[in-house]
Amino acid sequence: MKEFSSASARAGFTLMELIIVIGVTMVLSAVVLGYSRSSENQIALYKDQAAIVGFLNEAKSLAIQKYNQPGTTGYIACAFGVHFETANTFVIFQDLEPGDVCPRSRTYAYNAGADPTELIKSATLDSGISFSDLSGGSSLDIEFIAPEVTVTSTVVNPSVTLRTVSGISARIEVGSGGQIVTQ
Repeated sequence: MKEFSSASARAGFTLMELIIVIGVTMVLSAVVLGYSRSSENQIALYKDQAAIVGFLNEAKSLAIQKYNQPGTTGYIACAFGVHFETANTFVIFQDLEPGDVCPRSRTYAYNAGADPTELIKSATLDSGISFSDLSGGSSLDIEFIAPEVTVTSTVVNPSVTLRTVSGISARIEVGSGGQIVTQ
């Protein structure tokens, strides 16, 4: 018959130790999953903020180079801009004038039904993100007028605020000289 020493009889884990290890593992897993969900919304927010800044920079670049979209023969692009709607969509547009001269006194704006089309490119916010403020209105146009890149809008220093369903927000402002500031 084989005898067991007291040291080998105590080898292994007790039931209490196993319960504690499993409990700590479950708590840490819950914390990691909760953090992952909140950071997912924040990443989507910053991704959409970067997309809007990209659209604003692209519109500014098109204004500087006086881009003329194919299919707009007989028209001149007087301004390029970004149009925002509370329906979570935003578009790059060109404001077209017949002929080859842009009137200086004209107010530029996006016209969705224009022929030829003013739409250059459009995008929609992520499903968990929405516009919470478009400089106080339900829609907003920010236009860049070449060649000096003057910024015009229906409001002074236009801004766009994005918000997640959990309340995290990000803001984009455009200064009169074309400077784009994110917060």
